[in-house]
Formats: sequence, C-alpha cells, structure tokens
Amino acid sequence: FLKRPQFGAPGCMNYDDIGVSEINLRISDIQTRPKKGVTAIIHSLSAKEKGGLDLKNLSAEFSLDKDATTFTNLTLQENYSEVKAKKLIFSYDSGKDLKYYVQKIKMDADFVNTYLNFNTIGLFSPNMQNNNLSLYLNGRVYGPVVHLQSSLLKVCTPSMKTSVTLAFSMKGLPSIEKTVFDAHILDLQSESMEIDQILGHFSKKEKPILTPLVPDAKFKFQGNMLGTLFDFKADGTLNSTVGDIVFDVALNSPGFNKGMKASGD
Repeated sequence: FLKRPQFGAPGCMNYDDIGVSEINLRISDIQTRPKKGVTAIIHSLSAKEKGGLDLKNLSAEFSLDKDATTFTNLTLQENYSEVKAKKLIFSYDSGKDLKYYVQKIKMDADFVNTYLNFNTIGLFSPNMQNNNLSLYLNGRVYGPVVHLQSSLLKVCTPSMKTSVTLAFSMKGLPSIEKTVFDAHILDLQSESMEIDQILGHFSKKEKPILTPLVPDAKFKFQGNMLGTLFDFKADGTLNSTVGDIVFDVALNSPGFNKGMKASGD
C-alpha cells in the first residue's frame, strides 16, 4: 500500500493539493506518431505552483509516450536553482503511477553544471527551508525519489574550495530526516573555514567548530558513510595539513539543531 507524502508547511509543496497558475508556453515542431507518442521543441515554459515553486523558464527537446517523458538538452530555472541536463527521463508503467510518483516514477538525469540551492529542496522538504547552501552537480542520478542512486557524481561549491566525487544510494526521500544515505566517497577535498560554513547551513548556528582549532587547514578524505543525517557511521582516511588519521566512528544526534555525539576510533 503506497501513501503519498503530505506536507503542508508554508512555502512547501503539498502533494495532495497542487495548484499551478500563470502558465506560459512557447512550443514548436509538434509531431504525433503512432506508437511513438508526441515530440516537440519547448522554447520556453514558465508557471507558478501555489506552494512556492516559481518556474522561471524551461527549455528542451520534449517527447512523451506510454512509457516515458523525456527532456533532452534541458535547462530549467526556478526561484533558487538552475538545472542543466543532457537528458532527463521520467519513466512509468502507466499514467496511474503519477498519483504515487515519489515511489513509482523513475528518474534518470545526466546533470551538467547544474546549480542547486538547498532552498529548492526546501520547497519539497520543510527541514531544508531557509538553507542557502549552493552546489554544482555533474553526473548521472537515477531511480524513484524514494531511492535515488548514482554510480558517479561530482559535486563542488561555487568557490571550488570544496569538491567531492562519490557513488551513493539514498532511501527515504522526500522525508530528509528519515532518509538513509549509503555513500562511497572516492575523493573529498575542502578546508576548515568552508567546512564550518557548510555545517552551519544545517545546524543554523554561526559559531565555527574547526576554524578556531585548525585555521586555514586543508583536508582530503576517502571513505564510506552509512546512516541518516542524525545517526550514521563513517570510516576512511583523512589527510590534512595538520596531520593524517584513519578512523571508524559513529555519530548521533536527536535531530536538527540538537548537537551531536561521536564515538569510535
């Protein structure tokens, strides 16, 4: 039995009460073919969803058939982010799957220099609202929302001071606090000040942790992480300008803004 997520927070999409308005579409080269569905070129599409999503513009080569909806050479701009993808595919067994798209609609996206601001995630998950962390994404992400995966994804901050190359599986979205992350980090590089800034976006606290202890330190990490945002294990090798360590630790927190406990070697 499948349940649709129900979020009613202000500025957050309510999946049971979606309302779209101010739709503007410029399209050309529309073709319909038996068994091949509909194809077209979308030059521009804008719209507003009453939960807060403001689609500024979408352009792509578009196709729709009984098995999938495909956007090729996609550019999508909304309130906070800009998605660019060589291809974005939503596949399904039938139109009835749309009622349970979080569980049943399978996404396959090949991102190219996509700019993601976490306020965009906040439109779908309340705990990410007012989170201004921004990242650039390159690589393929696939699966339904409840189980997103990537065999190789490259992520970096706009400053380029932090970058990570990883493979991952995420089970549990859109409920971010219950989502289980299983990540194999091939290469992560950062520095103390930016790590503090990234942590601050989630803790909502401006007090730095690493910078007072190891100012201007640079870090490189390879390893694994498994668990939720509040209860996870990590192991690997951390190299830095202040020393190197091999570790295996568990970290636990009651929830957002509640602090964290660590144990391990």
